[in-house]
Amino acid sequence: MAATGRFSGALIVGLVCVGAPLLGPREASAMLAELAADTSTKAGSPANHGAARALQIAGPPASNRVRKTFLKFDLSTLPPGTSGSDVTRAMLTVFANRVNVPGMLDALRVTSAWSEATVTGTHEPMLGAAVATAVPVPAKNEFVAIDVTALVKDWLDGVAPNDGVALVANASAGLFAILDSKENPRTSHCPTLDIILNGNGPPATTGPTGPTGSTGPTGATGPTGPTGATGDTGPMGPTGATGATGDTGSTGLTGATGATGAAGPTGATGDTGAAGDTGPTGPAGATGATGDTGPTGPTGDTGAAGQGAFTATTADFSQPAVGSDVSVSVGSTAWMAVGETLFVQSGGYYTVSAITDGTTVVLNNTGDTGSAAPASTILSGSAVSAGGVEGPTGPTGDAGATGPTGPTGSTGPTGATGDTGPAGATGPTGATGATGATGPTGATGDTGPTGPTGVTGPTGPTGPTGATGATGSNFIMSGPQVISNAGNTYNAPVPATMTLSHLYVTCDTAPGVGRSYTFAAKKGATTVATCTISGPATSCQAAGTSTSFSAGDVLTWAQTSSGSPGSSTASVALAP
Repeated sequence: MAATGRFSGALIVGLVCVGAPLLGPREASAMLAELAADTSTKAGSPANHGAARALQIAGPPASNRVRKTFLKFDLSTLPPGTSGSDVTRAMLTVFANRVNVPGMLDALRVTSAWSEATVTGTHEPMLGAAVATAVPVPAKNEFVAIDVTALVKDWLDGVAPNDGVALVANASAGLFAILDSKENPRTSHCPTLDIILNGNGPPATTGPTGPTGSTGPTGATGPTGPTGATGDTGPMGPTGATGATGDTGSTGLTGATGATGAAGPTGATGDTGAAGDTGPTGPAGATGATGDTGPTGPTGDTGAAGQGAFTATTADFSQPAVGSDVSVSVGSTAWMAVGETLFVQSGGYYTVSAITDGTTVVLNNTGDTGSAAPASTILSGSAVSAGGVEGPTGPTGDAGATGPTGPTGSTGPTGATGDTGPAGATGPTGATGATGATGPTGATGDTGPTGPTGVTGPTGPTGPTGATGATGSNFIMSGPQVISNAGNTYNAPVPATMTLSHLYVTCDTAPGVGRSYTFAAKKGATTVATCTISGPATSCQAAGTSTSFSAGDVLTWAQTSSGSPGSSTASVALAP
């Protein structure tokens, strides 16, 4: 059995009644096993991904490259002696950070030892029978829960060694999904294993309550005298046997308190008299009016500079098929991470499959709308960024001055205190018996059920605003825009001063044999650059006239057609 969606483990709250026997068995409790190791492999690849921030699952028909995820949990967090019969249910939960192609997964037993630091696509542990099959993985940003109760029971009973569990794409439905690992610092949604124990065991009983003594008459209270100085504490003598409790006498007037002498032995405690009735509580005073709220304080200093485009390609490469890899030469891979989504100018969106060295990265085509068609040439010098290149940041406005704080309202009057009921008389203190030898420490009892989660504390104050980030790379990008036989014109405002000359265009549908689309970038009546997409091609580029633009200028994109190629959409960019 499996479920998707936001998942939370069971919260078991135990209620203990003091002074009455516990009837029935103890309630169940939820335990969380610690994730000891996680990694993923790509079939035929010698790369190790034990420290990666993402775990991958993929297989046909969704992807032509098979990817598997391996997980191992430490069960030492369970109470000593826990066996399979103590387990009510065990649920494995993973978080789908990205789903390139929805589908289903299977959970399989791992039947040989492995280490996340050495597992690769050419050196994988052996797999056994399925634990769960056809578990749906429909969309990104969803938790996926998998019932692994039978597997956990076998681990605890010694039927099978705890070598973990493998997650693979279902052979019929396929899947291409990226999960969070324990090394991911952004979401902290690492795989979890929740184990619910039934808590069977003999119930404890409480002895009978002794009889309550009668209440003596209340004596008048005398005035309290000044407190004397505290004397030195004498050594504790041995505790003698407890003497019999004498009759309770009436309480006389309280005299002035004298100086405290050395502490003598403590006598046995007499029977406690019944408590007198509590007098009624006086009415609460009215609450004073709340003072006016002061004006908002000034905005804090601006944070550190942001990140624009991260790097650029240093050689041409051919666009791979959707779900396939391509090795790309770039200026630097220092900021990249396996499993991260990147955007390459004129190419589209990719997932980082592997990082070969400081200037070479292996990218997987996600097939998102607007990406270049397979076999298209992506030119050297194309900007590479984390999901998209940032535009220029606008200036930060001036902070307003802090206004004065309004006055605090007056406090309402306190209601009158009700009369205090009479107190029972205190019996005389008996002599203290000798202290018996300390008995051996009893065995530690079973861990009680987890208590309820406390109330969430108030939100802390907002920190100061960071400094305005640096302006991103100087280029203008627009689209996808509709293109047609009749032609179209679009205007794009220029956000900052820049000098541009190179035109890049990609469209989602090729014009076809004997047909073409022509694109022109203009500043007013002046043409900056022109390029044409014809026949089976889906992209074009051209170096035009270097033209200066100021903030507020308008860049015009003009499109014409030849040979009636039909409608399509295109993304255009003008760069230095």
